[in-house]
Amino acid sequence: MDRISKMLKQTYKAEVNFNQFYAYAVAGDSDWIKNSPGTAALNYIESSVYYLKRLTEEGKDDMAIEAFNDLVSERIFTLEADPKVSYSDCSIRNGKFEFNFNPTNPGVNVDYTCQELEKRLDEALAAKDPEALPVIARRDLQKEFEDKKEDLTSQFKEQLLGADVKLMADYDAIWKTIVAGKKVNSDVDLESCSRRFGSVLKQYFEGFLYYVKNKLNKDDMMVEGFTEAVSTLELWVEVAPEGTKLKDSYYEIEIKDGKFIIRTTPSNYGTNGDYATQNFVDLL
Repeated sequence: MDRISKMLKQTYKAEVNFNQFYAYAVAGDSDWIKNSPGTAALNYIESSVYYLKRLTEEGKDDMAIEAFNDLVSERIFTLEADPKVSYSDCSIRNGKFEFNFNPTNPGVNVDYTCQELEKRLDEALAAKDPEALPVIARRDLQKEFEDKKEDLTSQFKEQLLGADVKLMADYDAIWKTIVAGKKVNSDVDLESCSRRFGSVLKQYFEGFLYYVKNKLNKDDMMVEGFTEAVSTLELWVEVAPEGTKLKDSYYEIEIKDGKFIIRTTPSNYGTNGDYATQNFVDLL
């Protein structure tokens, strides 16, 4: 467990009920577990190392590490039978990280036990707080939007002749609205929205940048008209409650209180986002 503890920056330990594990091996006629239960248990634990490295970026992603440690509060890795599992899987329950195996098929597909680690982590997070922004979403947000925001802002500044715009979005509010939308419309795909969370925000702003380039053309009067209308220089992406009637099929735009707002709904999050701002000059 030393490698795991070092990666997660906390002291973890393994707890295995070998009498129970052996009984399942006998019932499932698993010779290798009957002959080497300790080695089999160790294989389950070691199977997590690769996926934990990927989750935590080899111990460098503090956000993922904090989320994992918060949910696995007992700091224990354990083996548990689960009849709902086909062969091998993982889960977080009661503050422990579980390697799950089918009671009739212990020791099958051990190497892939933790291949859905990110998803299982987010399931545990959602069970604790259904409105919490998933780890998968936060990771995409960082890589696809936050890390690229400075470059996007710089390009807007060039096109707007020195105006320092701010790219804005209330991440938690957006996610809470998406989660609420799922309750209204089963077609809202939470997993897809989570995996594309930051990519979609970038898509809306990149689309807007494209139309700013092609419709303002660095024209002094056009740029002045824009910066006067959008006096705060804040560009926002918002998600309205599911069922909100938008001015266009998938989105709407408006300038309100000196802010430029791109608005969509949970079921339309990211749909045709590149085109959301194509008629923005009509608002000036």
